[in-house]
Amino acid sequence: MNKEYKNKFYKNISFFISATIVFGFILFLMIMIHSKWYGFYILLFTVSTLYYFINLNSWKIWQSGVLWLIAIIIAISNLYISKPHKNISLLGSIASEGVRTINKLGVSPGIFLNNFSSKSSIDILNKEKPLWKIPNGYKVESHKLSSSHIELLKNNVKQDKLIYQLHGGAYLVKLNNMHRKNSIVLSKKANGADVASLDYRLAPEYTFPSALEDAIDGWNYLLNLGYKPDNIIIVGDSAGGNLALSLSLKLRDDGSKMPAGIICVSPWADLAEEGDSYKYNLYLDPTFGIDEGMKKSKPILPTEYAGNIDLHNPYISPVYGNYKRFPPMLVIVGSYEIFESDSITIYEKAIKENVNVKLIDQDGMFHDYIFMYDLLPESNAVWNQITSFINQTLY
Repeated sequence: MNKEYKNKFYKNISFFISATIVFGFILFLMIMIHSKWYGFYILLFTVSTLYYFINLNSWKIWQSGVLWLIAIIIAISNLYISKPHKNISLLGSIASEGVRTINKLGVSPGIFLNNFSSKSSIDILNKEKPLWKIPNGYKVESHKLSSSHIELLKNNVKQDKLIYQLHGGAYLVKLNNMHRKNSIVLSKKANGADVASLDYRLAPEYTFPSALEDAIDGWNYLLNLGYKPDNIIIVGDSAGGNLALSLSLKLRDDGSKMPAGIICVSPWADLAEEGDSYKYNLYLDPTFGIDEGMKKSKPILPTEYAGNIDLHNPYISPVYGNYKRFPPMLVIVGSYEIFESDSITIYEKAIKENVNVKLIDQDGMFHDYIFMYDLLPESNAVWNQITSFINQTLY
């Protein structure tokens, strides 16, 4: 093997290894988000053209580097151009399909919840994690209630405004670090307001109305600490969104003072699963959906919390309640969610009762997508809406 042939051989090997790493990753993303057919031809043409010019002996090292940079820019631009849904950002598409891919690998929370028949799967979700780091300027107080406890996040400035956070997890998962970190975000978005996160009792050991009783207990405890209902916003996601609505329904029905506002994120509000989206999003939902062609053989999420109570009970499935005399509400959901119709029905019922309510139904988004924060344009935009709602409601 002469020197010139040897150099060319190693040059080709180097190119194919580099191209496989760089453009292979882009190809993987294109396949994952189901890019349009012409995108694959553009990528193939880009790599082929790069290979042709790189093999011209007249190119200097810096010129080859420029060629590589141009090719990478074209490939990334092609990823954006060939994405299937123009009303969803590229990062949003990657995140949504990434959740679906992780789900299929069997390592997402959705998989664990769907396989509740194996108690060990829930034990994994509830396994104690390392303590989260409390940011400078904040402290957390633990308050013991009769059957549960509250973690009260405070900053160094005394506040009379409060966010009452009710976490999700199908009534099976306890308060965790994701929601603890979310309490910091909520506080900052609310001009430093205190955030009380309730760690309520869990099914299957404690069924309805245990979580609702704990939420009421927590509400009354916070009022006894000196917080006024007019200065409190209840925030809940998923099952926590269910609980936020159930608590508000109960407060109203008992003649108690209502909170200043309610924010529901991807609320799981119809445990009977009678809404339209439980059908039309069954194969589309990246988190709780099933593969195309499969038959649904069990509820989307386990309903152990309901016990033997009718799933149409408004305190279990708030979608069947009415929203007379409700405070301002912000309801957030993704259009790919199985729970989408829950949010739409709640919004429509609230509108019928002249409630000041806003629905954000974000195209192409998945369950609890707001926890992507600034990583996605869609979640960032919703956090701006949450901030505006809090400021208009509390200040």
